[in-house]
Amino acid sequence: TNWSTPPEEAALVRRVDALARGVAEGEIGFDPCCNPFAETIIRPRVSCMLERGENGLARNWRGHGMTWCNPPYGVGEVDLFTAKAAQEFGGGEDRAPLGDDQALLVVPANCETRWYHRDLAGQADATCLREGRIAFLDPTTGAPSKESTVRNLFAYFGDHPDSFFHVYRAEGDVRLTRIGARRLRARGLDKLIVRLACTTSA
Repeated sequence: TNWSTPPEEAALVRRVDALARGVAEGEIGFDPCCNPFAETIIRPRVSCMLERGENGLARNWRGHGMTWCNPPYGVGEVDLFTAKAAQEFGGGEDRAPLGDDQALLVVPANCETRWYHRDLAGQADATCLREGRIAFLDPTTGAPSKESTVRNLFAYFGDHPDSFFHVYRAEGDVRLTRIGARRLRARGLDKLIVRLACTTSA
């Protein structure tokens, strides 16, 4: 089942976008893993759906503003999407500014995996280990999943990890990566780096 994102999770993504861009209402510009039911919730400007024969991995994720990605969680699937995010939005400490382009992914909290260390810990700007488990929605019935055994991790790529922190600090354990710390330091936000360091590790 291609489980769909609940409305409350989509709202958090829009809040990050709004804070990052300094606007009243944020939006989701691109969803590479959408389905017809999820599209009514996410409301992306551009989406890719297998139901339409589209491959989100073959598309350019940049140029849409906020990209939201809730990928398939199967073995050999999720790492394709984390690698794509790192390729499009990563680049390490030498990455050029992304402007309004940013990405937020929700993936299994498998922090022992190669893809986590390669694509997220090594390329993202911040992460959030979600407290509890997300009740994703069945795309056919709209019913929430009842017995999820998977913990979830959010990964943020973009120039505004402070916006991610302000929204997701109430949702779980937010951690700023070394790359994210450099972004904030370049914007003169050293106090926020210290604040994060008091409760998390960079």
